[in-house]
Amino acid sequence: MLNSYSNCIAQINNSIKHRWSFVQIKGNKFVIKLLQAFYAYKIIDGYYFNLQERMTKNCTIYLKYYKGYSLIQKINIFHLPGNNYFLKKKKIIKKMKKNPRDIFFISTKNGIKGYRYTEMSKKSIEGGLLLCSVLTL
Repeated sequence: MLNSYSNCIAQINNSIKHRWSFVQIKGNKFVIKLLQAFYAYKIIDGYYFNLQERMTKNCTIYLKYYKGYSLIQKINIFHLPGNNYFLKKKKIIKKMKKNPRDIFFISTKNGIKGYRYTEMSKKSIEGGLLLCSVLTL
């Protein structure tokens, strides 16, 4: 399940480097939740699942650009297959203070949530599995 997640992030990284307007990946429920979190923070333009091809589950992700530059500057992947990176609430806040422009995506018991240091309230943060951090424009 999480292997497809890291593959999705790697393909988004490669498409940003080549300045592609979209990227096609194989999706699943976990990837859909991650894309919903990306879309909520407006770092992608959208995504589309081709429901007619049920066997392949292809997903097209539309990347967002502003004046020729991608809104996603860099994605740091913390969770790789076989390498779990669980953090408590205090550790997440410390990481956010070091990188205040990043959006941290964490898999919690309530789903995937994104946290940005400038928008955070300490009560709303939950500990969990740190998936990635996205440096935005």
